[in-house]
Amino acid sequence: MDDDAVKAYFAADSFLWPDSSDELSQRYVRCLHWLLGGAGFSPAASSTGLAVDVGSGGGRYTQVLTEYFSEVVVIDGEERYCAAGNERFGPRIRFDCGDARALPIASESASLVMSIGLAEYLGSAQLAGFLAETMRVLVPGGIAVSRFWSACGAGSVMAHLGRGVASEYPVLHFHSRRQIERACNLAGLREVRTLGGLSVARRYGDGRWSIWADTLRGFAIASEIRLRRYQWLAPVFDTAFFVATK
Repeated sequence: MDDDAVKAYFAADSFLWPDSSDELSQRYVRCLHWLLGGAGFSPAASSTGLAVDVGSGGGRYTQVLTEYFSEVVVIDGEERYCAAGNERFGPRIRFDCGDARALPIASESASLVMSIGLAEYLGSAQLAGFLAETMRVLVPGGIAVSRFWSACGAGSVMAHLGRGVASEYPVLHFHSRRQIERACNLAGLREVRTLGGLSVARRYGDGRWSIWADTLRGFAIASEIRLRRYQWLAPVFDTAFFVATK
């Protein structure tokens, strides 16, 4: 991981408080509700337990967790995100600065560890360190949920062509389903499932091809909800998720 390049990228003010009202964010929000429900969590006034969101930035998706858990903690490497987050969310969400590979969370204290927008900045060694920490902080039976960019998805294909996300992000790692499952198993996580996330996470195509690109994108979005539950299809999604149990 090129830490300097990543830090410079996230230094932009636009990453402080991106809301969740745009189409892309809403698709992720719906997907997270589906994943949490499938993992056995349910939103209720009596919800209990600790959820830890690692690398959440401005907390765009962290807010979903407050519907399921009585305590939500964010761990992020940007001090100004943490300061602004604590000011904005108050007692609902606590923001702490820390490293994904050395989480400032007590062992066996979290029911859920979630990460959206982290795995793509972790190479094999860093991912192993993060998963080891995830294993440490989870209670027995706790759940890990993490998004990753698929090595076979449209984003990966476009990146190899020097377009799409490759032109937006300073450092991006694409992971295969096999790599994810192997890394989880080495960390001691079990019942690893790789599930589809978003079939087309970004808009691809321009100029005379835009109509065809929009048509294909519309078809992919309409299909992603029906198809994401099939593990064998997860690699073809642009971004996918893994869900694992301690």
